[in-house]
Amino acid sequence: MIGELRTVVVEYPQDWLVNALEQETETEKTWRSIPEMAGRGAAIGDIGSHMQNWVEFVTGLKIDKVLANLEAVGSGTMSDNNFQVIVKYENGASGFFWGCQVAVGYDNAFKVMLLGDKGTIEFWQEDNNYLILRLRDQPLQRISRGSVYCTEDSLKYVRTPKGHPEGLTEAFGNIYRSFCDAIYDKLDGKEINEDDYGYPTIDMGVDGVKFFNACVDSQEKGNVWVSIK
Repeated sequence: MIGELRTVVVEYPQDWLVNALEQETETEKTWRSIPEMAGRGAAIGDIGSHMQNWVEFVTGLKIDKVLANLEAVGSGTMSDNNFQVIVKYENGASGFFWGCQVAVGYDNAFKVMLLGDKGTIEFWQEDNNYLILRLRDQPLQRISRGSVYCTEDSLKYVRTPKGHPEGLTEAFGNIYRSFCDAIYDKLDGKEINEDDYGYPTIDMGVDGVKFFNACVDSQEKGNVWVSIK
């Protein structure tokens, strides 16, 4: 619909660590800010992995290399809470990820823009019942979840009528249901292809770990390009 994907832009600002950043001492930090507990990185692993996975799951694009800047913003910080990552995909498309967990005034403002040569798709996680579609030489379209014009694959995950907002709980319920469907099919002797069910797979987790480690490597090497492979 939007043609060949050229550019991906992902934003993920949150403010949930703002108060902790200013009020806690070094020994009282949340575990996500302590390298010995959180690992090599904090925000890049926490929300950066969601950004990488969303784009890969929706578009099928695989990351080739990254150039990352990981920052510890604020007084007394110990791990990254703000980052920018330039991404190159295997098909030649580019991407830019910005995530921040000390962005004052933002709850969970995950946003994605997929820009193709024929149009653009926008998704806002805090307004997740709608999708914005911008096609060349056409008026802006606001796609409503659960409408008759939506695909069969999307409609099978709808739990409430359109206009009745669904949320995070329903999303987890859909994941569990898809996994159970695969189990029942396996018990019935059917051949299983995990890609047909829509739940997160081990391969997706591995891709997230590769992305996370490549970003930390890029930072530690002086903000240089690092191959995912």
